[in-house]
Amino acid sequence: MSESQSHRRSFQQSCALTNTSTTVHILITLIFAFVLTPCYAIPRQAVSHAPNLRRGDVRVPPLVNAAETKKMDRLKRQRDLSHAASLDRSSVWAPVPIRNMGPFNLLFLQFIPQKADVLLNGRNDFTIHLDIANNLLAPKEFQNGRFGATVHEDNEYQRLGFSWRRGLSSREEVGMSTSLLWRNGGILDPFLSSYHSLLGFYGNGPDNPLGRDYYRKFHSVLEVIDTGGNTTIRQRNAFGLGETNLEYKRSLTRTTGRSATALRLGIKLPTGNPHLLLGSGSVDAGGELLAHYGVGRDLSFFGSAGIVWMGTAHRIPGAQPHMVQGLMGIAFHPNSRDSFVMQIDANSLAVRTGNRFADRAAVSATFGYRRKLSQRQSFYAAFSENGDIHNYSLPAFSDIGPDFTVSAGFEWR
Repeated sequence: MSESQSHRRSFQQSCALTNTSTTVHILITLIFAFVLTPCYAIPRQAVSHAPNLRRGDVRVPPLVNAAETKKMDRLKRQRDLSHAASLDRSSVWAPVPIRNMGPFNLLFLQFIPQKADVLLNGRNDFTIHLDIANNLLAPKEFQNGRFGATVHEDNEYQRLGFSWRRGLSSREEVGMSTSLLWRNGGILDPFLSSYHSLLGFYGNGPDNPLGRDYYRKFHSVLEVIDTGGNTTIRQRNAFGLGETNLEYKRSLTRTTGRSATALRLGIKLPTGNPHLLLGSGSVDAGGELLAHYGVGRDLSFFGSAGIVWMGTAHRIPGAQPHMVQGLMGIAFHPNSRDSFVMQIDANSLAVRTGNRFADRAAVSATFGYRRKLSQRQSFYAAFSENGDIHNYSLPAFSDIGPDFTVSAGFEWR
């Protein structure tokens, strides 16, 4: 073998060793890179949120980094704000918070109309309202050759009410309401005489056969005389605190801007004076189901049905052990700020007087208007009628109740 061939073979062997060494070095480098990459690939944000993670520790990085977490939180806040805006927008579509203000109805637990949605967690809702109900009920009844029980309601109630609600979670809320009550001769008698004359109502229907003009104006009396001639109830003017209600409401289905259902439970505390007939002097409890549903953009329907168990009212002869309450209505909202409401509320007998006409179901028809003043404030005004408007020919629409009720309120969140 020549010297040149020997050098060529040595050079080839050296190149082979060099190639093998280079290949091994590359493989070792790739292995170290593969092993160490998970540690050094952890984002800086994730390391800042993991103070115990030291450089060189090999751990699995979190599936969601801080940037993605912030994005998810931002989307959640946007959904919450959207839901809140939906509830704020739909609040103007709510029923008018007024129910039949007959003198005996005010003594017991009344579920004031509400929508079925629930306030967001930590959200508060406040309402202040003034209701004025003018009563004139003096039916004459002839039974078995003699007059039956005598009922004479000729007075006016002014009620300054306060209510508060607070969301406990996405599905629960609590509330409280109370009021100041005045019973007196009132201010609406001249207006109602003119109002009835304008509409062609003579005011001498079965609720008051002698006519409104037969009684002197600004009179205040609440009287019941049984068939034996015994006066069981007789009250004049009065002023004081009304009854106080505590409530709990829970959503039964997922609330949307269009529909909701809920269960509401209530307890009435006897804060009204039973001697003045501003309260029953007993505790009441009850529950009701609420629902509302929107049709398109302009209409929504709402309703409720419930029952109240009344405590023993020793100072109110004829007080019943329980009372069924119901409500149905429709709201027309041509835009996002205004709503026109028509609703009918009804309840079974609260106090049995012995007069068959006066002991019919209490039913009122209410016509109202709501205006959204801002994202958190709204105003409403309404009036209610009894069966006078159709001479008691449509008892399912309106029947026994105050002759005329006017109400206005302000709500803020």
